[in-house]
Amino acid sequence: MKKRDTISIIVFAACIVVWFGGLAMAERWLERKVHSSTDGKWELAVGNIRLNPFVPTVTFNNITVHQTDGQTFAAEQLRIERPRISKRGIRARRITLNHRDTVEGIAFAQGRLSVAHVRMFNEDESVRIAADSIVADTIARRISVAAFVLDPTYPKEEFTEKSWRHGDWTQLAAGNVECSGVDPKAMSIDSIHIAGGSIASYKDRKLTLNTATKPMYHTLLQKFYSRAHLRTVAFKGLSVRYEELPLKGDEAGVFTAEDISGMASASDTEVTWSATGNIMGAGPLTAHGTIPLQGDRFEISGSLNECPLNIFNPMVTPLGRVEIRTGQLRQLDFALAGDSIKAHAEVVLRYSGLTIELLDRHHEEMKLFSEIANDILPNSSGAPHPTAGTFDRDPQRSVWNFVWKTIFNAVKRTVVGG
Repeated sequence: MKKRDTISIIVFAACIVVWFGGLAMAERWLERKVHSSTDGKWELAVGNIRLNPFVPTVTFNNITVHQTDGQTFAAEQLRIERPRISKRGIRARRITLNHRDTVEGIAFAQGRLSVAHVRMFNEDESVRIAADSIVADTIARRISVAAFVLDPTYPKEEFTEKSWRHGDWTQLAAGNVECSGVDPKAMSIDSIHIAGGSIASYKDRKLTLNTATKPMYHTLLQKFYSRAHLRTVAFKGLSVRYEELPLKGDEAGVFTAEDISGMASASDTEVTWSATGNIMGAGPLTAHGTIPLQGDRFEISGSLNECPLNIFNPMVTPLGRVEIRTGQLRQLDFALAGDSIKAHAEVVLRYSGLTIELLDRHHEEMKLFSEIANDILPNSSGAPHPTAGTFDRDPQRSVWNFVWKTIFNAVKRTVVGG
């Protein structure tokens, strides 16, 4: 080997040693800086930091954040790909947490943070959370999200058995979300506008795995408002779909609501809300109510206007083994008040031309019972006076079940008496 080649190899090796030695020194310096990062409210600790100039990436391993209120956050790894700092701002191609949760297309400049995509999972990876085109402008005090999805990773028929908490299958989606008047220091938001979205839920009554107590919505709001303050929420173009598989039978009952629009506003003690929409594709509904931020009492009232009664068959036939053959709803006015234990409802129901058929395997026998029932049940109602119904809450059933059963008990007293 020539002397010149030998010298070149030695110089190259020395550069490599200096390069990686410099990287090691940079890693130790970053680790000391990170370990000392605290503002009195939280303390951050990192096991080690690794720099890879060839990708390039910065990797933080064994991260722990301790807060003064006793809460702790821990992560195995935080990896930042292609970070860039320049006069134009800070950018990164991708941030990965614990090898699965990712944030892509990050850019921060002149008080404006933008993120192209967020993909995260819950602890047992049974639910995926995704958001696209997130923009936070600290100067304009606005945050916008082009799309948001909370999506179960298992089919609805398998979710309760396979998920860690054995909860009901629930899917949430929102179109465009705009937040204005955002104040991070005060933890407050003036208003949120939601344009387009859906809520879908599925429950299998044959399964007994899910025995957890269902929280009331106002208890969740109270926890939220103890940390943050939100003044108004406006929404339009929302839809709801609830499916329930009964204890007997293989067909799920289905309830739907479409074109839901409305607004909610908060004071120091309660949230007042109002909404309009269509029930089961043809029943125009208006409703309003109050949700307490202090105490335990809530109120809901509204009216369902003229529509065919048989639009409710997708719900009442699988769950109640009853088919509505004919009938027209003229008006249903309801007022409900309750707490987390019991609710009381009063309704005024007007309908006409009601006939039903009781369903069972013994067709001829049920046909006779159907004729008897149609003779007994009032064919129409013009009751000007309200009828009342009460219902004790089953803590393992949803809030919607609680409200529906209370109103249904009052409706049943109008139709069959008692």
